[in-house]
Amino acid sequence: RSRTIPPLPWSNFPPPFSLRSHRGDPLQPIPGQSPRLGSVRAGCPFLARCPVAIPGLCDTQRPGWSEAAPGHQTACHRFAQDGRAGLP
Repeated sequence: RSRTIPPLPWSNFPPPFSLRSHRGDPLQPIPGQSPRLGSVRAGCPFLARCPVAIPGLCDTQRPGWSEAAPGHQTACHRFAQDGRAGLP
């Protein structure tokens, strides 16, 4: 079973967990409002909360999964584009 990397793993926008976290560690919240449950819209569900969204892509297409590291997946257009997962 592979573990997933949150879509937004960069230092100024901390992920809810890291690959070094352990079961039972507290999750770190990310800024902004979560989308309403049941709401369906085009694009990435993190668009309104993402400081590095790609205009014309993140707002129109839901990101697919990419392998971030062996056994670790992420769903982020920025990562798929340049492998940096939104790092400046």
